[in-house]
Amino acid sequence: SRLAFLMARGEDAKTQVWMIPINGGEAVQITHSKTSIRTFEWHPTKKKIAYIAQTPKTEKEKKLKDKGYGFIFYEENLKHKNLYILDLAKTGTKAEQLTKGKTIQSFTFSSDGASIALTATDKNLVDHSYMFKKIYLLDVKTKKIDLLLDKTRKLGTLSFSPDNKKLTYAAAFDIKDHAVSQVYVFDIASKTETNLTEKDFRGHVAWAKWKDAKTILYYAGEGVWPTLSL
Repeated sequence: SRLAFLMARGEDAKTQVWMIPINGGEAVQITHSKTSIRTFEWHPTKKKIAYIAQTPKTEKEKKLKDKGYGFIFYEENLKHKNLYILDLAKTGTKAEQLTKGKTIQSFTFSSDGASIALTATDKNLVDHSYMFKKIYLLDVKTKKIDLLLDKTRKLGTLSFSPDNKKLTYAAAFDIKDHAVSQVYVFDIASKTETNLTEKDFRGHVAWAKWKDAKTILYYAGEGVWPTLSL
């Protein structure tokens, strides 16, 4: 019944989540993040929205910049990108910060909305976003975050199985693979990873998602053809 999207409206405006009814009407700004929002996702109940945004500058940093002390320490002053959640049912409430001390690269809700699987890095650097993403599981209520998988290779976005017991994703075969290329399934309880890609697969898998409890859908580039397979 509603369409949410990212937009920056107005001079010097930050990118925010806006919402408009499907049957028409004016778009309304939903979030008021101090920094631009990178990406967002609906909570399964459709009553909340989670999003990624960078840590804002402190008041001290703002005052120093106004006085001309706008120094940049290369690759040292980049602030973390955090995960926030906003309750749309409670008017006037502020978004709650769910993570700190890590840069969140991507995330997805479990079907019950109780957990979030996410990829994160220790630093907000380009090289880290390419090569050093780790998979974590976040408890939305307690904000407890557990490390699930730490491998040095390129890693794609995550998808929960219907029963929330497994994850699927595309990832590089190893550290030398130049892009994500394989379909993996990760068992959360045992913390074991299984490669489902056929041996000597002549292509690169770009993403993988669950179709149902027993089937995974994946998109790949094979030769010059884009393919969609099960």
